[in-house]
Amino acid sequence: MLIGPKERIVFFGDSLTKRTGRMDSEIPADRYAVSYVESYVDLLVKRLLIHFPQLEFTIYNRGVGGDTVLNLLERYQKDVLPLKPTLMFLWIGQNDAKNFDDSRFQKGVSCLLEWCRQDNIRVVLLSTSAHRDEHKMVFLERADRILLSLSQEYQVDYVDVKTPMLAVMEYNRSSQHPIMLFTDGSHLSELGNMLIADTVYDYLVSHQ
Repeated sequence: MLIGPKERIVFFGDSLTKRTGRMDSEIPADRYAVSYVESYVDLLVKRLLIHFPQLEFTIYNRGVGGDTVLNLLERYQKDVLPLKPTLMFLWIGQNDAKNFDDSRFQKGVSCLLEWCRQDNIRVVLLSTSAHRDEHKMVFLERADRILLSLSQEYQVDYVDVKTPMLAVMEYNRSSQHPIMLFTDGSHLSELGNMLIADTVYDYLVSHQ
């Protein structure tokens, strides 16, 4: 199991990590404006909690909707370091793909991984999510090549969450009852988040 007892875990990323900030709203109509508010983080943590109750880990969700890797760099000192995490799940790239620059993305992720290494924070790096827009998928695939290369360079764990999604999307092409992985835009449905959570969970329990 990759997570140890008393682990302090920070989930760092964009809206795919946070899912929505609406549940923090004091306005009821805003709080309940979306039908599904859990992210893969919520589902993953529930699995860890019931299967490994002895770990007694601590979690912090520091996802912010719309963030790029540059936004994560700007937030790292304020949103991550004060938590003194021992482990980070890093999921980024969807918003970078809207105006993708290979060099900028590579330098940004490399800087984050270097900071984490200096601050003794182990990293689990996730591939980008799949997307229904084939044009955007081209840029997401470029991002994945960079992420995989950096995971090898910095010797951090890398979880391919895209391939299981692509398998479901391929099934959907000929199915009369497609499995809905997405809601709006890049955001994932309950089933989409469940697939991500299961993929990450399986990786965690099969690695040391």
